[in-house]
Amino acid sequence: ALLVGAIGLATSGLLIAWQVIRTRYGDDVDPQAISGLAAAMPKYAVVLSLLGLAAMGIPPFGVFAGFMGLVLTSPQAPVFGLFLVLGAWLAASWYIMQLVQQLLFGASRPGLRYTDLLHPELISLVVVVLVLLALGLIPSTLFGPEQAVQPQTTAFLESLAWRN
Repeated sequence: ALLVGAIGLATSGLLIAWQVIRTRYGDDVDPQAISGLAAAMPKYAVVLSLLGLAAMGIPPFGVFAGFMGLVLTSPQAPVFGLFLVLGAWLAASWYIMQLVQQLLFGASRPGLRYTDLLHPELISLVVVVLVLLALGLIPSTLFGPEQAVQPQTTAFLESLAWRN
């Protein structure tokens, strides 16, 4: 559940960051037409970089914690499945890094007006980054199974069960 939640949160953060670009340059903007945002929009560059790192599964963020929890707690993972998951993780990381690099670095276009993040946009993106960071730093015992069911409750539930 931690991995799925962290991936969903990282994806929603990237979508919010992309919505900032769509708001400024139109709904039908070509991602390859926008580049060089790091110099003109430093707040956006920092937040987008952190969201990209979180989505790639770099250690201090929740995606890494969820992925390691999944890999290390599975009883017996088949080798093929492990290689498949690692390959998908590598491919997704490469794609996300390429996307972030293309937006942030490169030649700035003189025809574009660059406006950095407004305060509400910055706050919403920083909240997503902080939650992803908290998911990675919170001890894993908080995400563990519930406390053992008390014997009286177990006896009561067994009395309600169907008997053959």
